[in-house]
Amino acid sequence: MTLHATVLIERISIVTSLRLLLFLIAIGTESVMYWSWSKQHGIGNLNFYIVM
Repeated sequence: MTLHATVLIERISIVTSLRLLLFLIAIGTESVMYWSWSKQHGIGNLNFYIVM
């Protein structure tokens, strides 16, 4: 996630990139929480986690 944000800082602007960094952190956290939930229910779906 930080690599994506760093590239965005170089290409766009710092303010926009920091806003996107917060969004990327939230999405990353959600993907881990979803994977954990699916693993507890016997599914273990990593698709969302892999995409991130």
